[in-house]
Amino acid sequence: MKYGILLLSLGLSACAGGWMKRESSVEVSEVARSYQCNSEGQETRISLLPDAAAVAVWQQQRGVDFGGERLPQGRFALVEMGERNSGGYGVAISRLAGRRGGTLILRGTFVAPAAGDMSTQAITSPCVLVSLPREGYETIEIVDQDGRLRGRVAAAP
Repeated sequence: MKYGILLLSLGLSACAGGWMKRESSVEVSEVARSYQCNSEGQETRISLLPDAAAVAVWQQQRGVDFGGERLPQGRFALVEMGERNSGGYGVAISRLAGRRGGTLILRGTFVAPAAGDMSTQAITSPCVLVSLPREGYETIEIVDQDGRLRGRVAAAP
């Protein structure tokens, strides 16, 4: 009886952890980042950019320079953390993404300075440019290290 309760508890906790959700593994890659992306507002935002030309237009409009790196062909997601009142903030996107149905799930780590930490007193707005698979999804989501949905965007065909 004791072992039956233990197995039932493990089974229920595994279900709560989401292991039964069908999700296939997808690889993405960060191709550029900046700590000053001139974001509008404090919300995390994800934007889909269809190609390198669209990335160049975005950089010009925002006054951002990703360092002149040559971008691979394909689609890109731009993940913006939003405007912050000091330094010490950042965002990183894992290479291991997932696909569940028509949704591509990016996993991000969002960093903030701890209360009382010294940081620069300058407005920052971190962002990351991620190279995406060409097809196989209708929606892109960004989920943080705590499993919270931070943003969603429809992927145009």
